[in-house]
Amino acid sequence: MTSVVAERATPRTPFAAAPRSPRTVRVALAGCGTVGAALVSLVRRQAALFETRHGVRFAFTSILVRDPAKDRGVPIEPGLLTTSVEHFLAADADVVIEVIGGADPAERVVRASLAAGRRVVTANKALIAQHGPALQALADAHGA
Repeated sequence: MTSVVAERATPRTPFAAAPRSPRTVRVALAGCGTVGAALVSLVRRQAALFETRHGVRFAFTSILVRDPAKDRGVPIEPGLLTTSVEHFLAADADVVIEVIGGADPAERVVRASLAAGRRVVTANKALIAQHGPALQALADAHGA
């Protein structure tokens, strides 16, 4: 084998990231039905990957639900669950992930979060279609 061929045929060790202490990102989750529960499960299953590859540790600080007694198929600490939008909005969070769907209370949660300067993640088509430009203006005005 020529050296070029041998070099290409030799398995390479992936680049190892320099060790660093992970940065904690506090997450408030609005909605914990099918999508929200899947998100919680994924974040927990992939926690080591997020920490080693990206230097980020996610910590849920509040989860807004309609029924705290409902089985979500994923263990959630009871103290995280709330049915109160006001309690949810008062939680310490760096980012709010909205997976409620529909316009209300999603709009109220997103507007209040943006007004507080929090980053918001949503895929709520109804919310974006009805209020997208106003929400973008609110985010811009508050650095969210």
